[in-house]
Amino acid sequence: MQSQRDGTSLSFLEDIGAALLTEVRPRYANGPFPAYSITTSSLGANKILIAYLTAFPLFSSKFLDYTDWKQLVTLVEEKTHYTAEGLAAFRSVRNRINTKRVELVFTHLQDFYNLDK
Repeated sequence: MQSQRDGTSLSFLEDIGAALLTEVRPRYANGPFPAYSITTSSLGANKILIAYLTAFPLFSSKFLDYTDWKQLVTLVEEKTHYTAEGLAAFRSVRNRINTKRVELVFTHLQDFYNLDK
């Protein structure tokens, strides 16, 4: 996320980082448009993020990346990523996230605006 010159974006990101039990790290802090990142690295933080994104889902292809990432977290949580089958599943899922995604299916958007739920 790019920071506004008055620091409000950084302050906002620091609040998110605290909620996710992690810190905000600078990516390009010295340039004309500073950028920062937040990375979860613990199962506890990942579960907090999963609970949030389940309640407030992403739109676009990022939702598809999130559901794949959630599968990876589950494999790690269940420690099945240590088995040959689990490792193969982990690699298969990891290899279709972000820029590696070749299939986009947006059926999950059908219920995003269903106000009668």
